[in-house]
Parts: sequence; C-alpha cells; structure tokens
Amino acid sequence: MTQNPKTFILLYVLLCSMSFSLAEKDVLFEQYFKKSLITKGFILNGHRNGHWTFYFPSQQLNFHGHFASDAKMGTWAFFDEKGHMFTKTTFANNQIDSLVAYYQDGYKTAHEHFKDGMFTGQTTYFYPSGDVMATLDEKKDRVRLVHYHTNGELKLETVEWLGKKTDTTKVYYPNGQIKESFSFYKNVLLAVGPSYDPNGTELPGGSFLNGKGLVIRYHDNGNTKSTANYDGGLKHGIVQVYHENGQLMSAGMFSKGVRMGMWKHYDDKGNALSPTEHRGNEADDEFSLEFTSSGLKIYKVSLPPQFPGGDKAFGRYFKEKTAALDLPKLLGENAAIVVELDEYGFVQHLDCHAPLLDDMKQKEVEAVLSDFPRCQPAFANGLPIRSSLTQAVY
Repeated sequence: MTQNPKTFILLYVLLCSMSFSLAEKDVLFEQYFKKSLITKGFILNGHRNGHWTFYFPSQQLNFHGHFASDAKMGTWAFFDEKGHMFTKTTFANNQIDSLVAYYQDGYKTAHEHFKDGMFTGQTTYFYPSGDVMATLDEKKDRVRLVHYHTNGELKLETVEWLGKKTDTTKVYYPNGQIKESFSFYKNVLLAVGPSYDPNGTELPGGSFLNGKGLVIRYHDNGNTKSTANYDGGLKHGIVQVYHENGQLMSAGMFSKGVRMGMWKHYDDKGNALSPTEHRGNEADDEFSLEFTSSGLKIYKVSLPPQFPGGDKAFGRYFKEKTAALDLPKLLGENAAIVVELDEYGFVQHLDCHAPLLDDMKQKEVEAVLSDFPRCQPAFANGLPIRSSLTQAVY
C-alpha cells in the first residue's frame, strides 16, 4: 500500500514538535537524606531552572531562589535553623544586583549597595523600626557618615580623611535645632562651637580655646552628658560622664588622650559598680564612637560547611555505606573523607584519605559514597561560598 507523502511530512512535524516540547519541559529534581527532603527544584536541558529550595535536615528552610540556566536570578533569601532570615539579596545573571540586605533577630539591620556585582562603598543602616539610622559612603581616602534620629531628622554629618577626623561636625536635636559643633584635624580637637538646648537657648559649653580647657556636652533631654578637660586638643585631666537622668556614670583621669589610673563607675541609680584600672593603653573613643563608622556593625553570618545532621549523622552514613567492604576496624587518626562543595552544598569531588587502606580499597570507598548527599554550604559575609568539607573517619 502506498502512503501519501503529505501524511509522512505531517507525522514527522508532529513527532518533532512532541520531542521539542518534551526537551523543553522542566523536570522536577528532589534529593532526600534519611527520608528528609533537603533539595527541591527544576532542571531544564541539564541546567537548574526556575525556583529551587534548599532545606536543613529538620525540614526547616535554609535558602531559596530562582535559576535561569544555572545562573542565579531575582531574589534569594537565606535563613538559620530557627527560621530567621539573615541575608536577602537580588541577582542578575549570577551577579549581585542592586543590594544585599542583612537581618538580625528578625530585624533588617543594613543594606550594602552593589553595581555589576561590585560593592559601591555605600551602606544604609536601619533602626529596628525600619527607619534609616545612618548612611555610609566609603571611597578610597574619604568616608562620609550621615546619622539620623529615630524620627528621620538629621543628627549629624561627618567626614573622615585617610582614617582620621578632619572636618567640622555639627550635631542636631530631633526637632532640627543645632545642638553642638566640633572641629578636628587628624583626630585632634581644634575648636568647639556654642551648645544649645532644644529651644535654641545657648548653654554653658566650658572654656575650650586653642586646644585647651573644659568641654561640656549635653544629652538631648538637656542634662549634662560629660565634662572633660583638654590640653593640646586631647583629653588631659579629670573627665566625668553622666547617665541621661543626670546620675554620674563614670569618672577618672586622662593623660594626653589616654585613660590613666583608677576609674569609678555607677549605674543610673547611683549605685557603685566595679572600678577599672587603666595604664595608658586605652585611647579616648568618645568621638570615634559617635562621629565615625566604628560603632556601626553589620551581622554577617559566617559558617563552616556541614554534613546533613552533623558528624554523628556522617558516622552512621559512612558505616552503613561501607558495611559490605572489608575495612579495618580502626582506620587510624588520619583517615578522612574530603569533599569539595559548590556554593549550594552539592558535591563536586570526593576523596578518601586512609593510610591503612591501599589505593584500590580507597577507590572502593569513594565508589560506595558516590551518592554523598548535598551538605549545608559554608557561609562568608552572609552568603554561601564554595568550600571543602573534611569528615574524620574512625
């Protein structure tokens, strides 16, 4: 019987269309360890594609995000074993795009800004309320810091050059009224401007002139914050620091900018606390804490890689996998499995190092461990990285 050529052509086109659609369809990938789902995602033409989710062995979410042909795209979020997010960022073609957000105890603490995968030097810090606390702009020789009150009003703006204070810093109350101003040159105090209360009334500021004399500072509520004597632009002599309620907090001596001798300390009710002794090894940090970025910290998670469930879980896994092999009961202190991991925890390479086993036995061990599960990857600066995991074998 003769077939119509058009029928063959039509059938061929249909078969090609079916094959193409099958090849283009995402295939679900799931990985389990001890019946616990640890990885879930989709594969398209041999590449990770679409949404992927990575879990702790407890089934708690570890991190998740989207791929496009193995490249990270869009928003990725990373969590600890208690379910608290600690980092959130966006990717474009596997590079950090726009910003990295850091969290601690459920609150967003900071944003680091990126462009084309590179840190721009700009960081934004947040209060627990979510309002901006400070912005930091770091250049090669200059660091510009802007602080805000909780109501969003400017608190101060200051600049460091080559790691030292060399500018005039003005401090403001939450209502916008200027509070005080200080001029520095290479961390040395040169001049002190007038002090004001929140209503604009001038307050006693001391006797500082030409780098020498008394400086009085105030809390936002108008109570004295500190009194300090200076010489040559450095603290020298008696210094007293007060709580916001007016109670003395600490008192002691400075000598040419460093703490000296016995310092007394008190709580905000006036009760004496344990004194501290200083021997000239602690420099003045008053303005460095307030007027530089040294007091601004970002919680960035750093963790080593880990086998799912930890060392004990690995011990059980190794014992089960090698039960059929004729291995010495004691493999020695230097026996170990060394695994190279990618940034997601997938195994890239595995080696058995066991001096009591010959090369053939070591290869047998490596073969039975070919299904080594995805591990928790190492983290540095809040993001997962490639790493090496060494598991001791006993």
